Amino acid sequence: MTTLTQSLRLPVVRREAFLLFLPFLAVPAIAFLATSLPVGIDYRYSFYPAGQAALFGRDMYLVDSFFTPPWIAFLLAPLAMLPLETSWAVFTVLSLAAFLIALYRMGLTPDQLGLVALSPFFLYNLWHGNLDSFVLLGSVLPPAAGIWLLLLKPQLTWPLIAIWLLRCRKDVRSRSSVAFAFSFLAAAAIAGIATLPHLPHPADMPWNTSLWPFSIPIGILLLLFARRFDDEQLALGAAPLLSPYVGAPSWVLSTLPFLRRPRFLAAFVALAWAAVFLRAIVLS
Repeated sequence: MTTLTQSLRLPVVRREAFLLFLPFLAVPAIAFLATSLPVGIDYRYSFYPAGQAALFGRDMYLVDSFFTPPWIAFLLAPLAMLPLETSWAVFTVLSLAAFLIALYRMGLTPDQLGLVALSPFFLYNLWHGNLDSFVLLGSVLPPAAGIWLLLLKPQLTWPLIAIWLLRCRKDVRSRSSVAFAFSFLAAAAIAGIATLPHLPHPADMPWNTSLWPFSIPIGILLLLFARRFDDEQLALGAAPLLSPYVGAPSWVLSTLPFLRRPRFLAAFVALAWAAVFLRAIVLS
């Protein structure tokens, strides 16, 4: 049986030609999502109201549970011009595209991509309407541009940012290092001034699924390996284990350390689903 990978190598179905058809698939996908599925909680109660606030010149941080850096308004404000269901559907398709681009840039095979897509964290992220796909996209962009996406969730990206800063030390005068340093300082200053006054205590976050502090030893171990091998995916995978607050959609980052080993990835996805079903039984 011809595999997808083999078919993409055929002259009549070249990868570049295949990608041209993807935008045409977005329209029916948006129509299906807008009419068939309920709007994700995060998008309905946080990001869509924040986009409306930005669109009409109001303070986004008056929206409950919104404490994302202000430049996300460039995405949310145009979407807020659409009805809620359509806006969420467009956002979901954009989020899926960001996931696919990021995972493709990480070198995933179709089989590995399928395993990640079947994980509860990936599906949960898409349905909730959260920003982790764009954060992940930032990790595969040039650092000077990617830092603006990484700082959408600094509590989950600081290990990768630290690796990028350490790399800059090796060639501090290069154009790329200088550009990244200026971008980092500007983005960090804007994000800190805008969001820190509105950030609640982790105890006041009912959605918090962090395993902190019990997960710290494993997180530190992953972080040491990430530093030793200069591994960006390990750095991102360590972050949820080292953060005092983690939303359930953000656990998608925990799949990254397993990407290069499909059997471990399959086992991890199976265990994740087992944990989801066990939690549902306990809470029922």
